[in-house]
This record gives sequence, structure tokens and C-alpha cells, in this order.
Amino acid sequence: TSHLQDDALSIELCIDGHDIFVDPGTGVYTSNPNVRNQMRSRSHHSTAGPIQESDIDSDEMFDLPMKGITSVAQSTASRFSGMYETDSWKLQREVELSANGLTINDAFESNQSWQQVFVLHPKIRVQSNSESDSPNMKLEWSGSGTAIEIISSNGKIRCEDGTYSPHYGIIVPTERLIINHGTVDSNLVTINI
Repeated sequence: TSHLQDDALSIELCIDGHDIFVDPGTGVYTSNPNVRNQMRSRSHHSTAGPIQESDIDSDEMFDLPMKGITSVAQSTASRFSGMYETDSWKLQREVELSANGLTINDAFESNQSWQQVFVLHPKIRVQSNSESDSPNMKLEWSGSGTAIEIISSNGKIRCEDGTYSPHYGIIVPTERLIINHGTVDSNLVTINI
């Protein structure tokens, strides 16, 4: 259990050999408890859950304060559907690959405000398009890019600083896409890539 991280249903994305959504890595183990807990928190993984429980605030570096049950409903070459359930909330995530791209559907059940987090590789640059009815982001890397459309009635999206550890003991800055949702819109949110 020494590798426990709050990363249930977290995803990683690579397009044409370019890492887009990444696992943050470990960073360190015992030399810096704050960094260790930050990098294993849900707020630093590409998943979703309650805002108030997104960071691990504990002196314990090898246990998780919140634990749930993960189950897989479907897993094929083009589609994944799974659920993570705790005593107070439930996340259902569906990821589907089609000829049109990749779609991520998250459904959250709880009376709490919640957030989706997507940790970006340090070489990814984010551009937003505020002229669209739904929040739009464009991710760019090495002269290439892809559009991300986020469909949610009330979700507030922003970029925030994060950290990434490509190798143990090395920590570099990166960005995270964070989409915050209130309790009223705690329903289906679709991300098209």
C-alpha cells in the first residue's frame, strides 16, 4: 500500500506520441511529506470528485483518508465505463474512442460541489476560446494541436499551476485544467477531444 494515490478512474492521454494528460508521478517519498501528499491527491490526477476532499491533508504519507470501491462496467478497445463509489459520493466515467475523436463523460452523484481535473504534460500550451457558447480550450504542442470542447451548463473552467514528476526525485511545473461544478449542476459533463 506504500504507493496509494487518490487516482481512481484517472486517465492518461497520448496523441501521435505526444503526452497530453499525464499521471503526475511520485516526486518524492519521505523527504518531503507535503510534496508527497500533494502529488498523490485527486487534485493532481486526471479524474473527478468533491472539491473539498480533493487534497490530502494528513501527516500520513502511506495511507489514504478516503477510500472507495472501483468497478468496471465495460472495457473494450474503444470504450471504457467505470464507477468509483464512497460512502458520500459516486463518480461514473465513460471514455469512448470513435472516428470523430475521444469523448469523456463524467456523471457525479452527491450533494457536494465537485470538480474535474486534467493534468497536462509540461510541453502542452493552453489557449482558450471565449467566443463560444460552451467553454473551449485548444491544447498545442510542437506546432500541432487539438481542440477540447467542454459541455456543461454551469461548469467554470480555469488553468492552474501543477507539478509533474517525469522521474523519481525530479519535479517540474506544469498546468492543470480544472472544471468546478456546483451542487445544482452535479450531473453529466461531456468533454470532446
